[in-house]
Amino acid sequence: MIFSSLSAREKIILAVTLFIASGSIIYGAAIAPFVKKWSGLDSQIIAKKVKLQKGLKLLNRHEFIRSEYKKYRHLIRPSGVSDEQQMASLLSGIEAIARKSGVYINALKPQIVKNAPSCQKFIAEVELDTTMAELTRFLYEIENSADLLKVEGMDINSKSEQKGSVKTRLFISKISFMGF
Repeated sequence: MIFSSLSAREKIILAVTLFIASGSIIYGAAIAPFVKKWSGLDSQIIAKKVKLQKGLKLLNRHEFIRSEYKKYRHLIRPSGVSDEQQMASLLSGIEAIARKSGVYINALKPQIVKNAPSCQKFIAEVELDTTMAELTRFLYEIENSADLLKVEGMDINSKSEQKGSVKTRLFISKISFMGF
């Protein structure tokens, strides 16, 4: 047959080739998946150890976390409070801060509500005519408010007819956390 017509050198080369091919097939079919699974288990163990260490750190900080939760629990929306009530709360909070800062609001418009799995972001557009000093005081009060208000965007233009007066448009947001 075919093997009888081959020389001794060709038979050796064929045997070595078959040995290497069968070895690579065995390695690819049996050994490599086992090694991959084994190294995957090592990385999973390392990941679980890291997660466990983080959990232990959180457990050690339990009292601190509980006290911080109590400090901010008024921000968590109680069940039964609608989006409209939350938006009204944002708008009235902005008006109160404006009165406190001595800023006159030209327009106060509710914008969009952005939903996330555990919270909602309410955004309002505010148009002001004010001086830079009053605007700075207003921005300071917004950023330091207990309701976690944040200025998302701002557009400031100077009014040419009045020196020192600026026309400002702000986008102010409030985060409302869902109850657990």
